[in-house]
Amino acid sequence: MNNMDYFNELENYCIHGPMQYDAKGLYGKKNCILDFKVLLDQNRDSHFVTTCNFQVALKMLGGESKDVQVHRFLHRDCGWLEILIVSSTAPDAIKNIAGDIVCSILEYSVLI
Repeated sequence: MNNMDYFNELENYCIHGPMQYDAKGLYGKKNCILDFKVLLDQNRDSHFVTTCNFQVALKMLGGESKDVQVHRFLHRDCGWLEILIVSSTAPDAIKNIAGDIVCSILEYSVLI
């Protein structure tokens, strides 16, 4: 698979449920039309590798922008969570970086 394939396989933000018992689709909002893919997430209880990967991935993508966003939420179980999402309409360069991030984590589990 190439990087774009990895990006296309990411879960759509509209159907994402961050924790096992959470509502899918932006916390229960129906008919979500946002066209974003979930790249990574972290929460208060995340392992340091997860936290580092989140920070490195955000830096690799050039930080937050209209195509790369971090959504932050309070959560009843883990205190808070953050979700790193990338637009499906982002330039191919950004989507390729996101795909590279997925590929790197699958191969080694730590971004460097």
